[in-house]
Amino acid sequence: MIDDHRIAIFGGSRGGELVLNLASRYDDIGAVIAIVPSNVSLPSKFGWGETSSWTFEQEEIPYISANAESKELLDKGDFYSGFSMMLQNQEDFIES
Repeated sequence: MIDDHRIAIFGGSRGGELVLNLASRYDDIGAVIAIVPSNVSLPSKFGWGETSSWTFEQEEIPYISANAESKELLDKGDFYSGFSMMLQNQEDFIES
């Protein structure tokens, strides 16, 4: 059955991270399809770890920071290893 008062959202990778963040904040989202999202919010790729990728109501959403080693990997283009290292170091979680 289609509910015309609710919407479904879809995103992959960073878009998957976005749709999970959106669905956690808006009750009118009825379905989420998130393909290979992170289980946490990651930092903006501009500065890797200096700011969150996402904001809500003018406030940064809490995120995992990139340490020096993961930033080096990301700067070299090794995104898999850089993001994997960030996810292993979840104690670097930054509350806004």
